[in-house]
Amino acid sequence: MGKRKFQTIDFGNGIVLIPVDEDIEFRGLLKFDKSAREIMREIREEERALEERKLRRLGLL
Repeated sequence: MGKRKFQTIDFGNGIVLIPVDEDIEFRGLLKFDKSAREIMREIREEERALEERKLRRLGLL
C-alpha cells in the first residue's frame, strides 16, 4: 500500500484528518455535531463498502 493523502478539517477545538480517496464521496459525512471518532468510523465503513462493491463487480465475493 502506498502513501495516503489526508485532508485536514479544523473544528476549532481540534483538527480531524480525513483520508482522501477519489473513489469515495463524503456526502453528508462532515457534520459539526459528530465527534472525530464517529466521523472516522463512518469513513472506514464507507471504505469497506467500496471494497465490497469492487469485489462483487469482479465476482470475488
